[in-house]
Amino acid sequence: MKKIGYITVIAAAGITALSAGIMGAKNVVFGISDKIAKKKKAKAKISENKKTNEFDSNRFKDDVLYTIVDGFEKKTPYSRGHSKRVADISKALGEKLNIKDLDGLYYAALLHDVGKLFLPDEIISKSKLNMTESERTRWYDHPKSGAKFVKSINGLSEYAEAIEHHHERYDGSGYPDSLSGDEIPIFSRIIGVADAYEAMSSERSGREAYPREYIIREFNKCSGKQFDPLIVKAMMSVIADISI
Repeated sequence: MKKIGYITVIAAAGITALSAGIMGAKNVVFGISDKIAKKKKAKAKISENKKTNEFDSNRFKDDVLYTIVDGFEKKTPYSRGHSKRVADISKALGEKLNIKDLDGLYYAALLHDVGKLFLPDEIISKSKLNMTESERTRWYDHPKSGAKFVKSINGLSEYAEAIEHHHERYDGSGYPDSLSGDEIPIFSRIIGVADAYEAMSSERSGREAYPREYIIREFNKCSGKQFDPLIVKAMMSVIADISI
């Protein structure tokens, strides 16, 4: 009986030790799990803060850019909202053409006319037909002025080229460098089509917006001359979406 009792005591002690070991192991596991959970929570918080900061940063950038655009659009009241509409149309074209950098295209289009900031009011308000030779030269130089300005903006400088060449024509008759075909950056070709659509589809000083049928005829007529045929085809699809 004593032996059995002794064995019983040892067995009980073993069970107690085993239980303690299991509990200790559980505590270790739970401790590690807690640490992992805390780290994950901390990382999630950092990620959330980063997203918030990026959102705030992007919103701040957008506000600054819209303020800049508003600054030169005030010079020509009929063009209020023109840049934003061109940016929206350019992005819609970019989606049709499977452009990856849609945000970059949007910002380049938004700032396509920023060079007008550096033109005197008397030139902007004049018809090109009534400009002197020197005034006309300054006018045709505004894409280069805009590109130079955008080059100084951190995060947007790579889109300066798109702005510089948005008045080039597919047949080489545009400005400022008479580029033709694929020599013209794809963003510039897209913005050129979007710019023309917005101009034709909006009211201007002394005229109403052109009807949809007229706009389609003009694009078809100028395809391969002023505009890249591939982008004109995409514009037809965008126009169809707009009319739905």
